[in-house]
This record gives sequence, structure tokens and C-alpha cells, in this order.
Amino acid sequence: GGGPHLTPIAVSGVSGVGALASDDERTCVIAGGDSLRCWGTDLVVSQLASFPGMQRLAITAAVACVVMTDGHLRCGGDNSYGQLGNGTLVSPGSGTFVEAGGLTDITGVVVGAHWVCATHATRAVSCWGLGLWGNLGNGRFGFALDPVAEPGVTAAAQLIGTAAGMCTRGAGVVRCWGGNRNQIFGAGQPDLLWNPVPIAALAGATAIAASNETPPSLCAVVAGRVACTNAAAEQT
Repeated sequence: GGGPHLTPIAVSGVSGVGALASDDERTCVIAGGDSLRCWGTDLVVSQLASFPGMQRLAITAAVACVVMTDGHLRCGGDNSYGQLGNGTLVSPGSGTFVEAGGLTDITGVVVGAHWVCATHATRAVSCWGLGLWGNLGNGRFGFALDPVAEPGVTAAAQLIGTAAGMCTRGAGVVRCWGGNRNQIFGAGQPDLLWNPVPIAALAGATAIAASNETPPSLCAVVAGRVACTNAAAEQT
């Protein structure tokens, strides 16, 4: 049923799971390497798409993107802001996934509210979709219907999303761009970061994570302790 469960329960009809992602409204898994299945609070599972070679995924309520074993990226859902990355604003039919920008070396993907960013095998990052808050990181305001490379990002070992932006971690440097809501990127930063900017307070980070709760926070593991940009607490 749709009520809360105080102990874990098995989701019927889902097996052979290779990857999982969730947002506030639904959870999706890659099952058997070729089936993308999703469900909401009612635990009723439906198949969103089926094609071979699925490896990783990221979702929102409106968009799902799948990294393929051959490095291609396929996205489906709402394309009102160009977030499918195929050069158009046309949304395909339900269950139809399109190739994003002819990309062939993708290793990871993060889906934002109306935009998408992906990491390449070279550890570069590309973004596309709607860039109202600097969240495309390309210094421009508006749409990017095809993937745009992030300037200065060449060693991204990790990519995460925030409420209105993105951050990467690589070679001990955390770089962020997009909306600096509630100073999530740290005091002294402008409200909008139009290009990737190093976050000095998180230098030496070996892992990063963000929370979009109020107030939002960006934290990192630095020298075995936790450091956060907008909180004084550091923990062992």
C-alpha cells in the first residue's frame, strides 16, 4: 500500500537490479541490464523503457537519463527546456529515450530541475538544458540544446547536484556553479556563479555531498573530518 512502512519490504516484480535512483516522487531501477522500471509510493511497478546496455541512471519527476555500457547517454521525458540534449525542444513519447548530443564516453550523469550534466571518461563535464541561474556553468543565460563543456573542469572524479547548481570534486579541488541559494557555496560568493569556481573552504576534499533541505548545505570529507560551507560544525 501507499502508507509508511516501518520495516523494509520487497518490491514485487523487481529483480536483477544493477542500479537504482530516486527523487521525491518515484524510484527507478535498471533490472537485468535492459529494463528501466519505476514506482511511486503505491509500490506499483511499471516499465518505463527497455533497451540493452543500461548501466547507470539519474532521474527527476520529469526526466530520466541512462548511461550505457558503450558510453552513450540516452534520456527520456520532458524536453521543454532542452534537457534531453538532442538539439530540440520536442518531448518524445512516453517510454522513448533519445541520444544526448552524440556523446560516446559518458561515465556518470546528474539530472537537475531543468538541466542535465554528465561526466566524461576524460573527467571533463558537459551540461545542457535551461541555464537561468548559471547552472549550465558556461557563463551564459538561456538554453543549451546540446551539451556544452564546463570551462576549467578537467579532473572531475565526482559530480553532484544542488538545488540550483552543480559541484565537482577532483584532485582535491571542489568547483561549483549555479545558484548560490542560502550561501550553499559559502559566504562571500555571489548569488549566481556563472562558471565553475573553486571552493577554498573545501580544499583537499576526498568526497562531497549536498543537501537541499532548509537551509541547504554543501559538505566534504577533508583530512578525515567533515567540513561544510555554511555550517561551523566539523566532525571526526
